[in-house]
Amino acid sequence: MANELLFTVVDKTPVPATPVELADVGLKERGDVEEWVIKHPAILGPDVAIVTSEFAGWASKKGENDLDRLDILGLASDGRLVLAELKRGKAAATIHMQALNYAARASLFTVAQLAIVHQRFLIKQGVKATAVEARRVPFVGGR
Repeated sequence: MANELLFTVVDKTPVPATPVELADVGLKERGDVEEWVIKHPAILGPDVAIVTSEFAGWASKKGENDLDRLDILGLASDGRLVLAELKRGKAAATIHMQALNYAARASLFTVAQLAIVHQRFLIKQGVKATAVEARRVPFVGGR
């Protein structure tokens, strides 16, 4: 993103914003940035609802552990899954493989599995929801 510019407005005049590292301003990827996206899913695009965060349930066999954690899984109103892997600083050269890995794994979700994952997320967020209620993901814009 080296070619992107961000401006702030001071006295009606655009002023280039100064890049900062999250840690330098006391912010954390998981504790701050991830929470911003969860609270404001429009960051991921219009009509995206959050299904879950910190998802690590990729294991294919019972009892199998998988350390890969997808930061945020969303669902667009047109039914597309939206995967967000948040990075701070310079990402490793293998970031594309991680994205392909998560996309391949997410493509195997069924509606029933997504409902269960969403129900668990809602419960973690302090929202009581049945599996049936969890299937009704509230989309931005009231859909």
